[in-house]
Amino acid sequence: MTKKDTIAAEEALKNLESGAANNKAGANPADAAPQKVAKESPELKRFENSYMELEKPLVSNLTNTRKVIQLNLAIMTHYDERVFKNAKKHEFALRSVALDVMRQMTEADLAKPEFRKDLAAKIREEMNAVLQKYEDFGGIEEVYFTSFVVQ
Repeated sequence: MTKKDTIAAEEALKNLESGAANNKAGANPADAAPQKVAKESPELKRFENSYMELEKPLVSNLTNTRKVIQLNLAIMTHYDERVFKNAKKHEFALRSVALDVMRQMTEADLAKPEFRKDLAAKIREEMNAVLQKYEDFGGIEEVYFTSFVVQ
């Protein structure tokens, strides 16, 4: 192989390599790698959660049984401090309706898997009704049990 043949072979190799690079760079779009497509979505709205615990435990008998239920409650709101001010202002009425809901529970209710969730939902509804009645606004988003005992 002569020097001239070697140079011609090197040029041919360079031409082949540059042609392959052009194909990879997008000369043929069908051969290019797929690109991710961005999905446009609206901003998610999140709210600040604020909590307040009622100071004293609530104790009530269950209906038609000698069992007693004792629990501590915390309330959560997405609204401002006015909900907590209203809750403190009407704490006696809120405690009263929570005790009424607890009193209506039976021993059969205790066996249900969703008992605690149902009880919390009923207490929340009644507390919001009291705040709505006295302050024209409820604002309690969730009721949580910070302690829960049945004896």
